[in-house]
Amino acid sequence: MSGVPVDGSRLRNNIGPLIYIHNARLPTEKAHGFQALKTAEALGNLGIDIEMWTPRRFNYGKLIGRDPINYYGLRRPVPIRRLPTIDLLKLASEMPSALRRLADPFCARLQTVAFSLATVARINTLDTNAIYYMRDCNVGSLLSTFRPSLVSRMVVELHGLPVRDGSLKRYVRLLRQVAGVVALTSQIRDELIGYQVSPDKITVEHDAVDLGRFNKQLSKDDARHTLGLPADKKIAGYIGRFHTMGMEKGIGEIIRSAKLLLHEHDNLIFLFVGGPLDRVDSYRTIIKEEGLPVDKFVFFDHQPIEKVPAWLMACDILLTPLPDIPFYSRYVSPMKLFEYMAAKRPIVASNLPSLCEVVTDSKTALLSNPGDPGSIAEKIDYLLTNPSFGDKIAAQAFDLVKHHTWDSRGSRITDFIEFVSSRTNDSFTSDQ
Repeated sequence: MSGVPVDGSRLRNNIGPLIYIHNARLPTEKAHGFQALKTAEALGNLGIDIEMWTPRRFNYGKLIGRDPINYYGLRRPVPIRRLPTIDLLKLASEMPSALRRLADPFCARLQTVAFSLATVARINTLDTNAIYYMRDCNVGSLLSTFRPSLVSRMVVELHGLPVRDGSLKRYVRLLRQVAGVVALTSQIRDELIGYQVSPDKITVEHDAVDLGRFNKQLSKDDARHTLGLPADKKIAGYIGRFHTMGMEKGIGEIIRSAKLLLHEHDNLIFLFVGGPLDRVDSYRTIIKEEGLPVDKFVFFDHQPIEKVPAWLMACDILLTPLPDIPFYSRYVSPMKLFEYMAAKRPIVASNLPSLCEVVTDSKTALLSNPGDPGSIAEKIDYLLTNPSFGDKIAAQAFDLVKHHTWDSRGSRITDFIEFVSSRTNDSFTSDQ
């Protein structure tokens, strides 16, 4: 382990080395890679001796050979140890779609089992009372099977619960045994309590933002000049990946809302940034079906992390109209919402329980009815015609997001780990 306290302070009480086990490609175009490394960086900033373990997997396209620390722009390096695995997922991705539907689940399970075995083998070489922090209950379940004594030193950051009964039972069985659970939303916490997971071992921590990336507050005009966007238009923007695990994020509803807006706001355009661009044909079909002018909708692929603040600040209004499905209403705390708040632009978001844990209607955002283009259009219209109100809620959202930084989140998670370790006599002790 090679973490060094940044301020020369002692390690936090009761916390020895912390190993963040993250079963994923790094870097990845998906948000979980950034989220995991920012969490690890924040814990390292507190003087915790931390190391991340990931599988040695094949990567794709422009990500091949990229260093995760540089790719995600971390200010403090997080030591990353890549463990052996069996990775056939890239090969499966090149198969015909019908065959891939069969190959993907098998290859994913094989990779997870192989990585878990490599993790146990690595742990067996250590003489340490480490804490094992992870997001993947499948890996956690396998580790507890291969080496049951590990479960009392596991802390799971939980981003959702599975629908399938067998998977759900496996998750719950593990979560009843681990030392602690960091739940992404209160909805997750309440579900766990309903499954007889002790409330004392659960804390709620939403996602967060690195305000340092927003220190240079670009003017709208400067941001647009940098990005080649028109200075004379009003821009309503969605900045983020276009889907999650195949589930749409409301872009179709944004497009349909335009039909109710463009006759009153002819200078309005809609900006979508984040990809993947293979979804754009389906969005253009909606544009055509609604009889809307194609030039009012602009699509860009995934952008480098360092450019995201400029895209946000180029907009007049930022949109995240997630649909009302269980995954979004219960489990999602989108990083884009916190970045929107940091950009000091007014937000239109869906009125979902998970989002209402963070923002308040008419105070820090305007909340639209999920899946309702008319409601989205109403909120956008109000912000376009009442810019001073938009400035007000944007400023209030920025004040709120100061409490949702990665470092403050990391500090609260550290306090929680100290709490769950101190109340359990045999937690975080060396294996006998």
